[in-house]
Amino acid sequence: MNKEEIKDIQCECPHCNLMNCYETKYEDISVFLCFTCGFTSNSKMIVDSEYVKKEFEQNQQVAKFIKNMQYTDTIRNLVWYPTVLQFPSLGVIFPEPINDTEWEWVYAQEVPILEEEKEKFKMDGTDEYYKTKLDVENAKHYNKFDFYTACIDAKIIIQPTTIN
Repeated sequence: MNKEEIKDIQCECPHCNLMNCYETKYEDISVFLCFTCGFTSNSKMIVDSEYVKKEFEQNQQVAKFIKNMQYTDTIRNLVWYPTVLQFPSLGVIFPEPINDTEWEWVYAQEVPILEEEKEKFKMDGTDEYYKTKLDVENAKHYNKFDFYTACIDAKIIIQPTTIN
């Protein structure tokens, strides 16, 4: 994949109506991600499609509250969901419900497992142990419209520095 083959276009997010959403086009697919509200979609996520039914609605691994937060984009005829971003060695950003209609963003950093807690992190069926874990006890919490700051704190987005 060449950088020239990927095209990013800034667009309005249908969920929060702000211009902090980006459509990334590569070959025959478009992926949308809003850096304000954290909702995402792609060109396969057509309303009432088999893809949406299989990957989201019928998928037991997708949390119920995420399924309930589905947003329908009537302009593009796509469904949007809050995203979960996980990057090895950095951690994970995920939505956490506050109640049935509200959520916040959480960033849990990946941290080394200490020698004294190693036994709790044995890999099933082996004599090996995990070396890192997600530090959910010390996770940072963000407003539902502050996904961007969570991405900066996770070092998924690097802010440009100004040289004076």
